[in-house]
Amino acid sequence: MPGLDPSIVEHFLPLDTEKFPPERQQLRRQRASLLLRIKEEVVKQINAGFLEVCNYSEWVANIVPVEKKDGRVRVCVDYRDLNKASPKDNFPLPHIDVLVDNTVRHAQFSFMDGFSGERGIEVDPDKVKAIKELPPPSTVWEPPILVPPVPNRPLILYLTVRRQSLGCMLGQEDESTYTERAIYYLSKKFTEGESNYPEIEKMCCALVWVMQRLRQYTLYHTIRLLSKADPLRYLLDSPSSMRNIAKWRCQLTEYDIEYVPRTSVKGQAIANHLAEFPIDDDTLINTDFPDEGILQVDEEKEEPTWKMYFDGAVNFVGSGVGAVLISPDGRHYPIAAIVYFSCTNNIAEYEACILGLQAAIDFKVKELEVFGDSMLTIFQTLGQWKTKDANLVPYHEYLEELAKNFEKISFTYTPRAKN
Repeated sequence: MPGLDPSIVEHFLPLDTEKFPPERQQLRRQRASLLLRIKEEVVKQINAGFLEVCNYSEWVANIVPVEKKDGRVRVCVDYRDLNKASPKDNFPLPHIDVLVDNTVRHAQFSFMDGFSGERGIEVDPDKVKAIKELPPPSTVWEPPILVPPVPNRPLILYLTVRRQSLGCMLGQEDESTYTERAIYYLSKKFTEGESNYPEIEKMCCALVWVMQRLRQYTLYHTIRLLSKADPLRYLLDSPSSMRNIAKWRCQLTEYDIEYVPRTSVKGQAIANHLAEFPIDDDTLINTDFPDEGILQVDEEKEEPTWKMYFDGAVNFVGSGVGAVLISPDGRHYPIAAIVYFSCTNNIAEYEACILGLQAAIDFKVKELEVFGDSMLTIFQTLGQWKTKDANLVPYHEYLEELAKNFEKISFTYTPRAKN
């Protein structure tokens, strides 16, 4: 940049030229109507000192012109080859949540508004005049300022759910003034599937999404939920076999949530407003169960037992099942088989579990811990889900008969990445 001494700061690109040798892209043809405008923009940047001529460069990249609405051209460069040779930064841009946290306790933001003129960036005099002629405020009003949460004090969550959207405000009561201060605002449009949920299930889905989305706050504070209905009571009173109830119930166990009847509308009004004007947020609900790797936490150390992992696969080539038995001393005994009849993926999962249990019986195992990534097989075996598919009923009954051969057996769901 002109006027900036390189001894103060200099931008340098580290390149791995051994793995990615320099590339010279072939010249791409441009439309005749663009060539003059591209040349005009390049000459302007050379005269300004932002570009300089380099002869016989090892790296050559094409210009990518982007036409603006006013007819001018933005000159970009195709840096894909150069990006491949540049090592990735281990410290990427901060997450949006971190940026929001850094803005707390600041009441105003300053934005520079200007336009490009013959002498560079100039301030719009009409807007400066309008600001100077603004009348003084008739009333003094303090705008809401985001504040960081105070440790060891509960947070207040206002939650509003509409047919197609949700809105929420996370706040905390000031210990000295007893006023509520905002910590975070959220809004979201429901997906097409989520929009079809009944109202109370939609509230449960919204609560799970908000708790996971604001995990950096909700995991370390007691959350006092203020909403139109009590989703916690519905989750506890509903049978585990209903849709996603069992999954949502497990996912909320790691949070400390208490429902508080709604008595005021100060924070609720903001949540209602956010629900009326939602944004598109592609953050999905994390379907993994909390602490899925923890089986039991006791004061006394448990003796190691046999473990079994099973999995089944079905594709156009064929079907296969497999299981691995792990002895208490860490030895692995893999078992695999090919399924020669047409079956579904759920049947393949049952076949794999049965194959592993039969092998464990042959090894005369008395205590066994079973792990699988099939939620249907695990929760049907645990009795939390009903077996309604007629094709799966014989498998379920046979699996229960095999389980009676063990003095102690447990079934645990584990994510696919850990199976």
